Amino acid sequence: DKLWLKDILPERLRRPARVMLFSYNSSPAISAAALKLDDHANSLLQSLNLKRKDDPHRPLVFVCHSLGGLVVKQVRGRLLDDSYQSLFEATRLVVFFATPHQGGNYANVGDVVAKIASMTLREPSNDLIDALKRDSIEATKRFEQARHVFERCLVISFSESRPYGNMGIIVDKKSAVLNLPGSREKQITIDADHGTICKF
Repeated sequence: DKLWLKDILPERLRRPARVMLFSYNSSPAISAAALKLDDHANSLLQSLNLKRKDDPHRPLVFVCHSLGGLVVKQVRGRLLDDSYQSLFEATRLVVFFATPHQGGNYANVGDVVAKIASMTLREPSNDLIDALKRDSIEATKRFEQARHVFERCLVISFSESRPYGNMGIIVDKKSAVLNLPGSREKQITIDADHGTICKF
């Protein structure tokens, strides 16, 4: 089984690229505290600083799926801190696959995130769902206050167009795009559901 980010993408690029994967615990047994976006953002930042210490200005591209995009948005906001200036300036592109940036046509962002949790975790507890809703809504508010963090990089936002089983479309186009001004964001709809949108 091939992972396109690691096994296919580097061969298609004109310049050599190093692929680093970051994942978070999605076990059905995780607690609400284990899903704090701030904690994951801190972990990702620390990993990036460690891996890039020998070449801190090497161009950086983030590719995110679903809730992972919320973590990267937290990271992007943190990069305004002087201690992360090299990471901020090195970021050239952020690619979002079905990330719930805002509420959809019939739900706020917290409800969209809760729907993703219900799809991903077999039986998420009520306290986990409530924590996810609160955390994602707060993250969205913070992001809106620091929207300019994407001014120096390009963004590609992919949205899904197929229903995920009987759950319907998980993150609709309205939720999956940032609506950045000018040509800073490219919006693309893919003929896929929430689970297959980033599988090639």
